[in-house]
Amino acid sequence: MSLTTVARTIPHGLDMSARGETAFASALEGYDRKVDAIEEHLARLLRDKLAACKDAEDMFRVFARFNPLLTCSRVCVAVKEFQLQLMNTVGQAVQKLQSKFTHNYESSSASTIASIRGIPPVSGKILWAKQMERQVHALMKRMSDVLGREWGQQLEGRQLRRSCDELLTKLDSRAYFRNWVSE
Repeated sequence: MSLTTVARTIPHGLDMSARGETAFASALEGYDRKVDAIEEHLARLLRDKLAACKDAEDMFRVFARFNPLLTCSRVCVAVKEFQLQLMNTVGQAVQKLQSKFTHNYESSSASTIASIRGIPPVSGKILWAKQMERQVHALMKRMSDVLGREWGQQLEGRQLRRSCDELLTKLDSRAYFRNWVSE
């Protein structure tokens, strides 16, 4: 039942009598019951879709598709365990990228491939940093799909957001270029 339907059940003109207020309260109560039932159905549907997923990639797709439903608290509660599971997946991916960065470009296989292809070392390092930067942004987009736009403000996502931001500042390809120019 929509608000328009609720408004139609009330005669034209606002009835401020006790009978009018009772009618309005009862129409509003009926509307709330319908919304609750729909939210419950959507939460169950989303939970079933997530449970049927074979891997994390499928879950990310489901969350991306149904992201607007995450504003409903009932839906958020229903999918919390899946959110935590995907947060762990993204956290592990960020840790992998951090360890890749820690091992340095010069000792990576990307450096070897770049030199074989004739790409200068600074250019290869910038390409390597840009590629890792894109991967971090993709992971952050996934977290936005899973937890909502303000995922970095939420308790669960705050530490992960901090890790992603730290890695992005370290991957600043402009800094590599400036260092090369100043040498």
